[in-house]
Amino acid sequence: AIGLDVLTVLSAFGSSYSLKLFLEGGAIVPLALSVSFLLIFSCFEIFLIKGLERRLFILVLETLALLSFFYKESFELLLIIGLAIVMFLFWGEALSRSEARNSVEIRFFKIVGPLVKKTITALSLLIVLVYLPQWSKGNNLISKNWFETVIGSSARTAESLYPEFNFHSDIQDLSLSFAQYQLKGNDIFRNMSPSMQKQALDQATGQITNQIIESADKYGGVNLSGEERISDVLYKFIDSLLERWRVSFGNWFLFVWAAGIFLSIRSF
Repeated sequence: AIGLDVLTVLSAFGSSYSLKLFLEGGAIVPLALSVSFLLIFSCFEIFLIKGLERRLFILVLETLALLSFFYKESFELLLIIGLAIVMFLFWGEALSRSEARNSVEIRFFKIVGPLVKKTITALSLLIVLVYLPQWSKGNNLISKNWFETVIGSSARTAESLYPEFNFHSDIQDLSLSFAQYQLKGNDIFRNMSPSMQKQALDQATGQITNQIIESADKYGGVNLSGEERISDVLYKFIDSLLERWRVSFGNWFLFVWAAGIFLSIRSF
């Protein structure tokens, strides 16, 4: 039983460290693994640790471990986050233990369900409340590394559906692939001489590139040369748009943004 307590607290330390790396732009896989271990060990605690007082003590240690790599934050903020985490963890623990006592059969997933849900809620609060002060200081609302990871996965999916387009390229290369796709079924283009085809292709590519540049400047306030990578263009556009919303709506936008992130994480 003591070994299980140690593993649970160590997994909370691992979750804290991987969460810090994730918020700084790291990968989500280590975070998902560490949180999974935390949830698994916590679930076993329900069945193997009978004393609720002892479990409460472990929950406090878990909370301290989850906050351990955020020691540079203000004491008041850590205190608020810590109290919220303890409350949700204990709430989930109490609900799961109540379900276990009132069940004639051991229905594992129904018993551990409340604990898992409240733990995820606590971790969601940790993510939002720790990262919110950084937003208010004017830092980027979206991590560049995290964004590129998501865009990379999306680009691979898009290329599997539309192999004609290279979404890992720059604006000019993507414009070229769009132009080639548009012109390949054009009878007039097919009947042109090679030199005329090249001229028409260059003209169409230039038009598409200029449309992208003008749209980015008009709707996102982003100045482009046409040589930027697609992922960089999308990041600049979205980051600029969010920054304009933050300036326009102030703290209300930060509140809505934080609530959206919390609900998104909580929905998993």
